[in-house]
Amino acid sequence: MQLLPETLERMRSVLYFCSSMGRQSEEQSTPDDLAVRRRFLRAALAEFASLDEATAIDMKATRKTVAKMLELDDPRIHIVRLLRHANVHLAVSDVTQSCRDVEWANHEFQFQIFYSKDLKASILQTAQAPKYAVDDLAEMIQWLEEEQMEWGLDHLILRTAELYAHLVL
Repeated sequence: MQLLPETLERMRSVLYFCSSMGRQSEEQSTPDDLAVRRRFLRAALAEFASLDEATAIDMKATRKTVAKMLELDDPRIHIVRLLRHANVHLAVSDVTQSCRDVEWANHEFQFQIFYSKDLKASILQTAQAPKYAVDDLAEMIQWLEEEQMEWGLDHLILRTAELYAHLVL
């Protein structure tokens, strides 16, 4: 990614906002803390969407072309873009916290997951949602809802940004 400086900068922003949103704490999140995490969610989604333009700028400098996000075949990129439209143009999703037991490097601990319960309704209200086949959109939303409950929205957005980077490089 060193050859794509604008894209790299946006990827770093996605990483920063996702890690800030998903920051682990010893305490249960307060409503004020969840509101801050919601702001980081919105910022991460905005930076994710900006990867499209940043890549176009970088590719123009190298005299190469690359497909736009919505021209790519991977539905994960499409659903995260729809989530961005829902959160930026309609209403911000409320962020909720849950925990799950995990084991890593022989250590057991509680991992906090930050997710949103109202994703389906928000996404269906976007102007872009009708552009997708009903069954395809339902599957994309189901994937999004299941994935966020596994490791959190922060992880989902970051992994999708990473996927996008692999597809365009």
